[in-house]
Amino acid sequence: MIRSLYSATSGMRNQQVRMDVIANNIANISTNGFKSGRVNFAEIISQDFRGNSISQVGSNTNNPSQIGLGISVSSIDNNFGQGGLQSTGRVLDLALVGDGFFMVASSNEDIADDTDIYYTRDGALYVDQDGYLVNSSGLYVLSDEKEAIQMLEDPDTESIENIKIDSDGSVFVNSTPLDVKIGVAVFNDPEGLAKAGGNLYKSPDVDTIKPVEDPSGYVVQSGTLEMSNTDLTTEFANLITTQRGYQASARVITTSDTMLGELIDLKR
Repeated sequence: MIRSLYSATSGMRNQQVRMDVIANNIANISTNGFKSGRVNFAEIISQDFRGNSISQVGSNTNNPSQIGLGISVSSIDNNFGQGGLQSTGRVLDLALVGDGFFMVASSNEDIADDTDIYYTRDGALYVDQDGYLVNSSGLYVLSDEKEAIQMLEDPDTESIENIKIDSDGSVFVNSTPLDVKIGVAVFNDPEGLAKAGGNLYKSPDVDTIKPVEDPSGYVVQSGTLEMSNTDLTTEFANLITTQRGYQASARVITTSDTMLGELIDLKR
């Protein structure tokens, strides 16, 4: 009887976690480059009610009987599937078609190693007052050599008349090619990246989760932005099943409480 109370409690608690993830997915339906999350559940270890046994006079066996003790969250994964592309007509709005992430850093120099680098699919870029290419948070966009990209060497005396960015990330300013490309990092295991806020990801372990040496399989598309890959149809379906699962677990608690009350009343 008591086991059912704790099993139902674990169901309510973990369905709430799933509801939190769904709510975050829906809230970020308009966030550039957002990747939706997914909760995976796992059964808690079961309690043995009766062990298995083998008959002494034949080959008949009794299979083990076990009682489950509820569920737990086994993982919360990120879905790195391609989001929809929205045309903006703005040259510095970039979208990645395929795998990979843009690389950004908080400093325009002394980028020692990958621990100083953040990764993002949000390609809304700008040129700051010092002539560097930055994202909407002011972080410096890095080249394929992991160096800050300076669009103008002397912003006080120079001005930008036109910018062009090719599909391989090559940058042209005032019809003159810069000797840099927009840096793109491709991971074999992007699910290992951790969200750092501000549409950014961070590698929690650069020894095991690091970009491949020769990235490929992507196209830089200028004049477009990648939208969130949240599928509202799927999220609302998950919302309904999560709500019903939560309600069912709550009903189990109510029913178990009623059964306990009946047991106590037997003494009267």
